[in-house]
Amino acid sequence: MTDVPPPPGAGEPVLCPLCDYDLRGLTEPRCPECGYRFAWDELRDSARRLHRYLFEHHPERNVWSLVRTFVGTMRPRRFWAELHPAQPSRPKRLVLYWLVLAAVCMVPHAAYFGWMMAWVDNDSRTNRAIASGTWWNEWPSGTRAWYIREYGSKEAALDATMPTLPSPRVALLAWRWGRWPWALPAMVTLLWPWLTVGALMVFRASMRRAKVRAVHVLRCVIYSADACVVAAVLLAALGVYTRWGGSISQRERTALRLTVVIVLGLMVFLTRRLYVACWNYLRFDHALATVLASQAMVWLLLLKLALDLDFFR
Repeated sequence: MTDVPPPPGAGEPVLCPLCDYDLRGLTEPRCPECGYRFAWDELRDSARRLHRYLFEHHPERNVWSLVRTFVGTMRPRRFWAELHPAQPSRPKRLVLYWLVLAAVCMVPHAAYFGWMMAWVDNDSRTNRAIASGTWWNEWPSGTRAWYIREYGSKEAALDATMPTLPSPRVALLAWRWGRWPWALPAMVTLLWPWLTVGALMVFRASMRRAKVRAVHVLRCVIYSADACVVAAVLLAALGVYTRWGGSISQRERTALRLTVVIVLGLMVFLTRRLYVACWNYLRFDHALATVLASQAMVWLLLLKLALDLDFFR
């Protein structure tokens, strides 16, 4: 039999890493306040409190630790086996890690939106050149009078219906015509972590774990959400195809279908990663049921927002 480290004595302060409950006097390595199961050496060995590459723990090597953390989270079982709540969390660096990766994820979305603005500007300039001459003169006098009465002048009518840069109406038209397919993945990237934290906090309280500190829930969600970078890479490849591959109608149909596939795959990917985190890190008794219930709430809310904002038009 292997030797089991004895529990701490009466004079040795040892706190539960999840809820800060005083564990002195316990004989079983399980917190009576939040139910967290631990190993005594995890709490008492100071050498194990510093993770070897985690971005939270290595501000002296920001780029290296960020890249190494992202690569490490791609193998979630191994990652969460090496990270435990006794290793102190630094919420500011945790949020900074998410902000950096979220900015990376927004690059293909911003590029697509920029391309749409350029397309609207080019289309408007072409149509204005035609409308200023042939179209305007060939329109019935009643139609021209209506435009003058509605907008004040011929140039004002052209500016309102065929805007060019730097008019802000170009961005409005680019959003109206091109919000699908890029807007839905962007919304998921930005909102999923915070909606998931809120949902897990609800289930955490319902399972009598109200004493668990929120930073541990945030840790599980943030290190699961960086999978959105994978979806961003796929969307960037899809954007290249949409811009240059095949006919316009074929490209649009393919973009719609592949975006749906990417979002559904991202949903499954995020749910699995979150389950591994809750099972190995928070050590919930019913981790799978908790994650599935929380994700049902989150994805239904995201779907409602997408429908309200008319993303599928």
